[in-house]
Amino acid sequence: MKFKLDTNSSIVQFAVGHLAASTVKGKFQRYNSELETTTENLSDAVFSVWIDTDSVDTSSTQRDKHLRSADFFNCAKYPKMTFEGVYIPAGKGAGKARIDGALTIKNITRNTVLTVENETMTTDAHNMPKYIMDITGNVNRKDFGLRWNAISEFGGLVISDRIIMNIHAEYAAIPEHAADTEDTA
Repeated sequence: MKFKLDTNSSIVQFAVGHLAASTVKGKFQRYNSELETTTENLSDAVFSVWIDTDSVDTSSTQRDKHLRSADFFNCAKYPKMTFEGVYIPAGKGAGKARIDGALTIKNITRNTVLTVENETMTTDAHNMPKYIMDITGNVNRKDFGLRWNAISEFGGLVISDRIIMNIHAEYAAIPEHAADTEDTA
């Protein structure tokens, strides 16, 4: 069965250390995702995610403009980042489920592991299955060519290398007839 991300109920957020004493938090405004599985427990689930890089929003117009520039995302040249992954169920007795996959930013792809912190399967108002997940992960921004930095007036780096991701995702089932229509369109 195929599921599509309910973007009205989901959010893709990030946090990065700033000036060694604070944290800048942000989100992406435009993104989408699908998952496909044949099992209720997601043991064979495959995820596809697309994020428009120019939709980055840190509540600072000046900072967002800099993030969209060639110093960071270079949105004019690399308008999307993607993630393709497979669900790995939690081991017996301990551990959390995870999504192992390939994250691509600026045409640089790296293996990335996301942790499924919480996961619930429910049904929507039309009695269709729905998955709700809270997912976390972290990456080194320099691994993806996001290398700009500067030394602050206090001698430390302006931006941390580590980016923490927090994602709340709600996936709604795509009715069979809608999935058939999408495939032929």
